[in-house]
Amino acid sequence: LLAMALSPALIPATVHAGDLKLPAMLGDNAVIQRDMVIPIWGWAKSGSRVVVSLGGKTVHAVVKKDGSWRLSIGPFPAGELGDLVVTQGKQTISSKNIAAGEVWFCSGQSNMNLSVSGSTGWEDEKNVANDPLLRILKVREDSASKPDNDTVATWAPSTAESIKDFSAVGYYF
Repeated sequence: LLAMALSPALIPATVHAGDLKLPAMLGDNAVIQRDMVIPIWGWAKSGSRVVVSLGGKTVHAVVKKDGSWRLSIGPFPAGELGDLVVTQGKQTISSKNIAAGEVWFCSGQSNMNLSVSGSTGWEDEKNVANDPLLRILKVREDSASKPDNDTVATWAPSTAESIKDFSAVGYYF
């Protein structure tokens, strides 16, 4: 499994108001780094207990006064892990189709803007792009005055449609 992501240097600040929530980086189709203990974080009602299950492992944390929580889970070998399930009281959310594998973050300037569909070889690549174990994370280009724990982003398995606007440098790397 391999994941590639485009990541801005600074991620915009986000405020969460007590609802159970995971960051976009841990959304459907996410890939976490294999063979390492992984941080999982999110937001929920202050003082409540959050239970996280993934790949047959379950851990818990108590939500801080500011509504944030963070815990560690894993390690996991490379492969599909199923759903990441987070529960707080009677509320449950999940991210579907999570996998463990190699995670590469690609960032840069104008050299990263050339899309796969604009690259030499696109006509051949679009015919072989379907790979459910290769996932990409598209992060909204943005800037902020300080780093944060969330952003606007979407994971997708590799298909001709999902990679056409993705960075050619990141994809072919």
